[in-house]
Amino acid sequence: MWGTSFVLNIILWPYNYSMNIVGAGVIIEDVNGKILVTHRKPFVPEGGEWGIPGGSVVGNETPIETAKIKTKQEVRITVIDDKLTFLDKFNYDAEENNVTFYVWIYRLNTLEPEVMINTDGHDGYKWEQVNKLYQQKDLMVGLYPILEKYLQLKSQ
Repeated sequence: MWGTSFVLNIILWPYNYSMNIVGAGVIIEDVNGKILVTHRKPFVPEGGEWGIPGGSVVGNETPIETAKIKTKQEVRITVIDDKLTFLDKFNYDAEENNVTFYVWIYRLNTLEPEVMINTDGHDGYKWEQVNKLYQQKDLMVGLYPILEKYLQLKSQ
């Protein structure tokens, strides 16, 4: 009566469903040009990978509000509006979701300040030169095009 493919589609529906996600993040750069990346815990989306502070836009937040909120939540750094430079909007696929991710650059006046990460979703952080970071194989999938654009901007 209900064919096998219908039953399989019902069972697998949650696994076949892709979402459109809007997110935002901040590249935090120290005075030597190193950027801050955090390591995601294994149980969170894109777990076990390195990324910049950021996350999904929630409710009526604007992308820039999300970027500032997530930076404060994840690494305890308060981002000041007039020091933010918009990098670009990036579109990519991550874990079968369509992601639109807005990125800003925040330049610090200090050298690798101590960071207090939120340990709910992260288990480490580091300050790294972008060229070296880009060679790693364990970055969040969306970070590669972000770093490419950042390197292009730095070479101008």
